Amino acid sequence: GTPDNPVWQPQIDMFELAGRLVVVVALPGVEAQSVEVSFERGALSVFGHRPFPPELRLAEIQLLEIPWGRFARRLDLQSPRLTPESCTLADGCLRIVLVQD
Repeated sequence: GTPDNPVWQPQIDMFELAGRLVVVVALPGVEAQSVEVSFERGALSVFGHRPFPPELRLAEIQLLEIPWGRFARRLDLQSPRLTPESCTLADGCLRIVLVQD
């Protein structure tokens, strides 16, 4: 699938460790079933949705800094030979580990 008009882009950290590329995507408050990861040669895409809390829909907003709604982030990878090894979501961070094939 592809994201529908994303509203925001999550922040990403990347690390190289022991021949692996570790990508950490900040997704606090996003549930695993709301995230989709797409991998193609040379590119990694993460997209999904962080719903606005229904109990706050009628609230008067005093300050709104946390992005809500659809998100998408595409990451061009340096090496087209990278393939996914693992993908986990814990403590508000999606961690994707890629290895050289």
